Amino acid sequence: MHFHQVLVEHAESPHLSRIHATLMTETRMCIHLLEPTYAVDEARVGEHREIARSFADGNPRRTDALIVHHMRDALRRLTGSTTGAVTDAAGGPQPS
Repeated sequence: MHFHQVLVEHAESPHLSRIHATLMTETRMCIHLLEPTYAVDEARVGEHREIARSFADGNPRRTDALIVHHMRDALRRLTGSTTGAVTDAAGGPQPS
């Protein structure tokens, strides 16, 4: 959770900070549900480390790609979906 908070703070976006604060409860629930899906904590830590490294390196395309992969993997782990497809509120695909 701390990693996500620091990432949002470094974005220096008041709008993102407000959205993040609203989503913290849901994020905590998802992280709690995801914990048993990792055989070792290092896998999850490694994903976050790579995201942070790309952010610190000033590589926004790599950061975006890593975050999209991270979120799709989390969705796959939570739903059991093999596609990891991200959908909008109506159930349709979100633009990439």
